[in-house]
Amino acid sequence: MSMPSAAPAAAPAPTTLLDRAVQLCTLLPYWLIAIAARIALIRVFWWSARTRVVPGTWFTLNDSTTYLFENEFKVHLPGGIEFGFPLPDVMAAITMTCEHLFPILLVLGLGTRFAGLGLLGMTAVIESIYPENYNEHLPWAVCCLVLIKWGGGLFSLDALIAKVRGR
Repeated sequence: MSMPSAAPAAAPAPTTLLDRAVQLCTLLPYWLIAIAARIALIRVFWWSARTRVVPGTWFTLNDSTTYLFENEFKVHLPGGIEFGFPLPDVMAAITMTCEHLFPILLVLGLGTRFAGLGLLGMTAVIESIYPENYNEHLPWAVCCLVLIKWGGGLFSLDALIAKVRGR
């Protein structure tokens, strides 16, 4: 003879203002967080990309970008170790390309995790160049980590592709 199963107990109603605030925060949909993270990263990296090109062009590097990679940008490692970038012309072109490509992917929500990983890598390099600006770079890294972990959210081509593929 089997015993009837008890109905699951309902979660207790929030009793304090803090409990109510916490419960309200749990209602925040992930798609809204993903859109905010995508917009935050797009804004930073797209505008950086646009400063690297000759005005009126899409992919013609300006002289100041090449100069920065040749003379100004130095990687700082713990222990006071500092070195310049190898192949500064190539590094400038790669940076400019990635700063255009990854924000476009984020706008579309296509390959969001890949774009987030690429921008996290760029953030790490930027942090090694300007370690004193960690308070500016940390939010970028957090946005990247959110997108890497959970993807582009409901309003992304990634979600549409997953739906079509039955995932």
